Amino acid sequence: MRVPVQRRGKGGGARVVYYCDQERLLALSIFLKSEKADLSSADRKQIEDALQAAGLWPK
Repeated sequence: MRVPVQRRGKGGGARVVYYCDQERLLALSIFLKSEKADLSSADRKQIEDALQAAGLWPK
């Protein structure tokens, strides 16, 4: 999900990585697009591991 950030122009903003199911909405990661273009494989693995530990992602 892209979130605009003031005074950053059209290409500026932040990204929010979230988990949503019928009971909850969790923000998992928030970062400025100027600092990181996208999630790395390590970032994705870390999020997946955290969701598995919480019982929200199948093993």
